[in-house]
Amino acid sequence: MLARIGGLLAGFAWLSAAAVPPLRLGAPAPDWTVQSVAGNKAPLSRCLRDHKRDTVLLAPRPGQWIPRPDLEAAARRLGELGVDLLVIPPQPEPGRPGLEPIAPATVLVDSGGVVRRIEPGRLLAGKELEEFAGQWRLGREVFLSACARCHGDDGSLEICGDVKPLTGIGNRLTPAQIYERMRVGELGHDDVLVRGRFHKRKEIEAVVVFVRGL
Repeated sequence: MLARIGGLLAGFAWLSAAAVPPLRLGAPAPDWTVQSVAGNKAPLSRCLRDHKRDTVLLAPRPGQWIPRPDLEAAARRLGELGVDLLVIPPQPEPGRPGLEPIAPATVLVDSGGVVRRIEPGRLLAGKELEEFAGQWRLGREVFLSACARCHGDDGSLEICGDVKPLTGIGNRLTPAQIYERMRVGELGHDDVLVRGRFHKRKEIEAVVVFVRGL
């Protein structure tokens, strides 16, 4: 009898975990409890509302500790890019919806609270962390100047020829597949051609990162 009850409880626990939707690119971030570098805790929604800035979130796995000096250094470097840094500490039930299966993880949420970039299984630091945020922001800049006329600022338009909506594309296609569909003309190591416009390769690689988060 006890074994049967234990099995039922385990089954309910599995169903509960399965009911938590995965963290998805282009979707609103759950309102996790987050912690500032100084140790102050608040709902993510409040932090975004107060600061109105793109934010990188570090989600360590249970028992994993990020040294305070490392956080302070990372916050300073991201601050120079106009990006905030917050930590999503491990929490008791209901925990961190969407994060537990991929923690540790690094997540980029824009100022409107939408998940734009996810690095599962890793807490980025140093130059990698700067590039994680900086590449997405460069991609947004290039996309808005070169692509939004047909695609719209949020990728939802389909008013130009064979253009299709881009929303949710990062959950369906890999970066390589998105790059291929952009019909990039290879001009050299650093230069490419996309729809009659010259770009640096790093700009188009950044656009792929941005488009994945639409």
